Amino acid sequence: MAKKVETVNMVDRFAEFKELKNIDKTTMISVLEESFRKVLANMFDSDENFDVIMNPDKGDCEIYQNLKVVADDDVDNENMEIGLSEFFSSLNSANRSTIFTVSTFFAITL
Repeated sequence: MAKKVETVNMVDRFAEFKELKNIDKTTMISVLEESFRKVLANMFDSDENFDVIMNPDKGDCEIYQNLKVVADDDVDNENMEIGLSEFFSSLNSANRSTIFTVSTFFAITL
């Protein structure tokens, strides 16, 4: 028999927590965002290339990792960069929520 999946309504949870702890909404959202950032920093050594977007009105939390696209042989830090081949293969993947920055360098000889 299949297990019943319980959906957590973040809007309701935010409201309950706000009332129980007597914390204003802005402070609560800041604490949640900072908590996510600390977890990201622990997992990836830094949170500087992540965007954390909290929307308490809708109950949404979105986290995006921003990676710089570089040549396959130039990947120095996999938490900050992605090789061109992996970039193209990830474009076809539905499970990746990553924002890519494609850097192009031009050498001009005069």
